[in-house]
Amino acid sequence: MSTDAMLRRVTGEMTRPGVASYRGDMSDKTTPEVLPLQRAVVSAWPSAWIDALVMCSDAQGLLIGSIGGELISIDAQAQVEAGEPVAFHPVAEVLSVGGRLIRARRS
Repeated sequence: MSTDAMLRRVTGEMTRPGVASYRGDMSDKTTPEVLPLQRAVVSAWPSAWIDALVMCSDAQGLLIGSIGGELISIDAQAQVEAGEPVAFHPVAEVLSVGGRLIRARRS
């Protein structure tokens, strides 16, 4: 299988005869800012997710507290309330809020 075919398979992009391409169900819960490569990394490293609660949120980003007790400052454009559960994937730089993926990076 070619690299292109593997990436299309992992990211949910598929081809059909007579149609250039279409997106599979995988992209339905993903905001446009999340890149296909980030989705591929999320799929490849499911063990990297960090479960956390939002400690505070403002226009600059979020401060989350992991279940392990680590405080993590994140740059992300997410509308969340303090106390809301989230998951952060530091390898892919993605935050999951209510099942939606948002680009996020440690600040």
